[in-house]
Amino acid sequence: MPEHSSIAQSSSFDAVSYWRQRHRRHRQSLRSVGCRSFREAANQWFYRRVSEAYDQALKTLDTPPEVKVLDAGAGIGMYVPVFLQRGWQVTATDVSAEALEELRRRYPAVKTTVGDIISLPWPDQSFTLVHCFDVLYHVVDKNQWRQAIHELCRLSERYVAIHGPRLNHQAKSLRHLRQDSMADYREAFAAAGFVERQIAPTLFAFRWPWYYFRNVWPSAWVMIDRRLAARRKNDDQLSGAQVITIFERKQSSR
Repeated sequence: MPEHSSIAQSSSFDAVSYWRQRHRRHRQSLRSVGCRSFREAANQWFYRRVSEAYDQALKTLDTPPEVKVLDAGAGIGMYVPVFLQRGWQVTATDVSAEALEELRRRYPAVKTTVGDIISLPWPDQSFTLVHCFDVLYHVVDKNQWRQAIHELCRLSERYVAIHGPRLNHQAKSLRHLRQDSMADYREAFAAAGFVERQIAPTLFAFRWPWYYFRNVWPSAWVMIDRRLAARRKNDDQLSGAQVITIFERKQSSR
C-alpha cells in the first residue's frame, strides 16, 4: 500500500475535528450521525429502513458459524444490533472518541478502537465482514478514498458492505462530502481483489421535494420509499438512490 497521510491531515477537510465537534454538539441525538436537518423521528425511521434492508441482505451471505465484524466508521453504533442479534462478534472503530464512548454505553460487549480507516491496526483478513456505512463519501481526498477502500478490503476475509448514494457519474462535492460514481467504486474494489456481489436499495425518494416530506411524515415516507425502491433494480433506475452494496473477495483459481 502506498504511503499516505491521515484523513485527519487532509488540507481540505479536518475529519477528526468535524466529527468530534458534531458528536459533542449533538450528544445522545441521532443528528450526531444522521441528517442534521432531520427531526429525531425522521432519523430514527431512516436507520430503521436501512437496518431492515441490511438484515435481509445479510441473510443471503455464506457465512461461517463464527463471524467477526469490523464496523469501520461506526459512529454511535446504529447498525451494531443487526450483528449482535445474529450472535456475531463486533469490533468498532471511528475517528471520534466521543462517538465510541456513546457506543460503549449502548453496547458494552463491543470492542472499540479510535482509528482512521486508511490505516487500521489489525492484520490482513482479520474479519469475516467489514461494514462501512455512510463513511466513504466523507473521505473528500480521492487518493485517500482509494486507500480507505484498499484498507477495508485488506482487513476482510470475505465481504465488505457499504452504504451510500449509487451514482452513474460523480456528483458535486462539498466541504465534507464527495460522491463518486459506482464505476469508480467497482474499479477501486476490483483493484483490491473484490467484486460486487449484491445490491439492496434502501432509500429512493431522498431528494427534494421528498426531503421535506420525510422530515414531516417520516413513517409514511418510509412506506412509500420502500415500494419505490423495490421496483428499481438496475443502475439507471437506481441512480441517486441510497443503496447497500456488498462486495466479495475473489476466489483464487486453482
